Amino acid sequence: MGTTINETMFEELCDIMEEEMPSLLQTFQDTIPELIEQTGTAIAQHDSDALAKTAHRIKGSSGNLGAERLMAVAFELEQKGRAGEAENAALLQQQLVSEYSQVQNALQNLSRKYLN
Repeated sequence: MGTTINETMFEELCDIMEEEMPSLLQTFQDTIPELIEQTGTAIAQHDSDALAKTAHRIKGSSGNLGAERLMAVAFELEQKGRAGEAENAALLQQQLVSEYSQVQNALQNLSRKYLN
């Protein structure tokens, strides 16, 4: 399923973004928890369309940072939404929450390594 954060990709992104990288990370950390909450709401309301759209946003943001496993879980959630199966996605949403916690820890460690 991949790594929590693809370190090579993260390092390359740091080189490209330079002084903007901390801002990118902050935006990610400000946005993703709200989107994860929205996936939970979509599942509770059996709103497959909202689930697919929200999971798609998480997938894209995660992919941009190299958060491979978070991106993979978001992809699975997006597929559930597209298939009209929001009511069957609660376990995946729990995995999303868990994986995001791991991503936060990995980003902290990588930020210390590459941004200081």
